Amino acid sequence: MRKAVIIALMLALGTIPGSAKHYKPMIGGGIGFNYMHTSTDYGSDSDAGLTLSFEGMVPVYNSLYVRANILGLRVGDDTFFELGTGSAFDLVYFIPSKNFEPYGLGGLRIESLSSGGSSSTAFSIAFGGGAQMPLKTMPFKPFGEMGISIVVAGGSYDYTTFGISMAFGARFAK
Repeated sequence: MRKAVIIALMLALGTIPGSAKHYKPMIGGGIGFNYMHTSTDYGSDSDAGLTLSFEGMVPVYNSLYVRANILGLRVGDDTFFELGTGSAFDLVYFIPSKNFEPYGLGGLRIESLSSGGSSSTAFSIAFGGGAQMPLKTMPFKPFGEMGISIVVAGGSYDYTTFGISMAFGARFAK
């Protein structure tokens, strides 16, 4: 337990031993579009919505970052609000480049859902990529990214969701 607390504090402060000094923690946010298609034993449904997110990123080794969603809001037929770092974690790898910073990302998620006496466990995988543009005179980096997610849930209520997202925003380096 003590080791987990120390690692969590190091991630929060961005002081992982071995991380390169020119890679700095970043915070940022964005607005985007999300399309989800859900299939269940009772049929299927599709929904498009607008998203708003706030994230934090810390370097763990050279150009490899851990990204945590701190706040997420989705507005559509299915509307939801997520608060806290439990909403999603991704690994983000920045590919060395001269004028802009392309990156790939991927993440796993497990969550337990319960409502009205029924419960399910959902497993999801997400992957995608994007690019951010350093601005010489500004402390922030505009970015754009696209991603795909697949969610499979089992238990009292089984479903599978396929999602596509696109987001634009800005990140601020510490």
